[in-house]
Amino acid sequence: MQSFHSDTWALGLSMLHLFTGHSPYEELLEEVLCPKELGDALHAVWMNEELQGVYGVISTVLQLDCPDNDDHDGDGMLEDALDWTLVHTLYRYMVLLGLPDEDFVLNNEQWNENPVCAVLFDFLDEHNVDRAIARDKRRRNGKMLAAARRQVFDQFQRDRDLWSLHAGTHEIMAQARHRMEMLQASGLVLSMLDFEPESRPSMLEAIKSPMFDSILENSASRNAARAHYSFTTYY
Repeated sequence: MQSFHSDTWALGLSMLHLFTGHSPYEELLEEVLCPKELGDALHAVWMNEELQGVYGVISTVLQLDCPDNDDHDGDGMLEDALDWTLVHTLYRYMVLLGLPDEDFVLNNEQWNENPVCAVLFDFLDEHNVDRAIARDKRRRNGKMLAAARRQVFDQFQRDRDLWSLHAGTHEIMAQARHRMEMLQASGLVLSMLDFEPESRPSMLEAIKSPMFDSILENSASRNAARAHYSFTTYY
């Protein structure tokens, strides 16, 4: 659903792009691809017939480039025919920003009962992965699934070590963090990219960030009881 919260997220990604000084995140992370096992599990949720009231639009988009029905297998869907753009994008968000806070998820009914969130935690969260692997091993032929789940988690950790906005070691991410710290912008950017829409700042709250103090007119005080602030404009 389009909203001001969605606009804030998009603006946060644009700010991240500017702070990296390079290509947008989807180009920087072009080689960071969602592991197949995780992608298949996400597709299974989005294509679940019982969940089409929630994911119907997504399932339609996933099938836009699918071959004709005559080419489908016995289950009605050609393996690997679904579009992977959304899967890769969601995985890159997890790499960049990390998983949502587990305590928040557990205490938030909308997140706690979300099947997509459950899949992400079962593959990418350390404690949940261990529990999921133990569950896999109790199933018939579950050892292969358990091994695949561990490989997905290990790949996620390697991708995070390189590309995490919080601590990624890639030179571009380190430079972005340095620039954000210099401008006191780290808190603002991370809040704009919060997974919980209601936690993202409004535009008025955003311009009150210390990041913009340097262009705040001397006659305006950040602590003044005013609805808006006056900023100098640069051309």
